[in-house]
Amino acid sequence: GDATLNGDVKGGKLIVSGKTTVADGKTVDSDVDTASLELAGGATIKRTVNVTGEGVDVTLKGTTAINGALNLNGGDLILNKQTLNGTGTVNGVDVAVLGSMISGTVTVNANSAIIVGDFEMDGGTLNIDGDVANQAAETATIEVSGGTLSVGGTVEANLTISGTADVTVTESVTGTVSNTSTGDEIGRASCRE
Repeated sequence: GDATLNGDVKGGKLIVSGKTTVADGKTVDSDVDTASLELAGGATIKRTVNVTGEGVDVTLKGTTAINGALNLNGGDLILNKQTLNGTGTVNGVDVAVLGSMISGTVTVNANSAIIVGDFEMDGGTLNIDGDVANQAAETATIEVSGGTLSVGGTVEANLTISGTADVTVTESVTGTVSNTSTGDEIGRASCRE
């Protein structure tokens, strides 16, 4: 069944066959195996999280953080002002990013990405097989100061990717891709056909 954690959890392993919800401001200092995960504002998971099952989802809200390994295969990874700063691998997901950050050594292998608001990478790896789209009315920015961002599809209009780290776009760029350390616009010139 489902589990809602309204208190802190420490030690051992938490196994939930359904959805695990961690309440606002609570800390889980245990390994977690669950079918889907939702962290409320201020919640933190300090150890390894394995999310498995059909249509699995990880939704992080508020100033939550996963400091340990996050292992997710399939489903949606929804970041809303969070930081993934641990380790782990996220495979075969659709990513929705709202003003969040990836750091540490997290590897995210995504089908596609929807950016709403600015997004920052200062470590880790974000591999997007498909397109990167901006869902906001104003231009959104992906700032890559560390780690590696690879886009297998199109960087759509109204989206700017900039930074000093590695950015690769395979198909085409209708938005802007630039390197802020050199001032060069790398846009289509950085695309590999």
